[in-house]
Amino acid sequence: MSVKVEKGDAADGGFILVEGNIHLSRREVEVLAFIGNGLSNEEIAAKLYVSENTVRNHAYNVMKKLGAKNRAHALVLAAQNGIVTIGHEKNLVRPGIDEYILCWYCNRAFTVDELVEVEQEPFTVDHVTYEPPPELGCPYKDCRKTVSLTDKWWHWSEVRKEHPEFPERPEKGKVYRLF
Repeated sequence: MSVKVEKGDAADGGFILVEGNIHLSRREVEVLAFIGNGLSNEEIAAKLYVSENTVRNHAYNVMKKLGAKNRAHALVLAAQNGIVTIGHEKNLVRPGIDEYILCWYCNRAFTVDELVEVEQEPFTVDHVTYEPPPELGCPYKDCRKTVSLTDKWWHWSEVRKEHPEFPERPEKGKVYRLF
């Protein structure tokens, strides 16, 4: 299952619900979508560079504004009101052709099995240093940039829709220029 935030009609990208003139901020809806995608408060906080308390506050605000009894109920109400869409995906990556990913940075293809953990640089905000967890990245040693598996545009089948001249299965190590 995947939960995606729809485009909101409020100035901040959030949503205005006519009944009750309720405003859900973009960030509140993003937190709800992360919850629906199975992330913990700690994981959401790390992705959004906020504290776990902030994540809990956003989740509570959404539940209160929607009149939900719990987080799951808030997610259902958000889907019913067109705030989020819930899709069904059997696997993150389909077997076969979609097991190939094209790296945005070095333009080389590789299989999902070849992904490596890439350490992220610590950063400081308001005198607090954060050490983000490692993310999945390109396996080529001269690249090692992080790769988003949820961004379907870099799956090989999507690349081939725009570039049918590319082979059905990419060659290992070959650079495929998109632009």
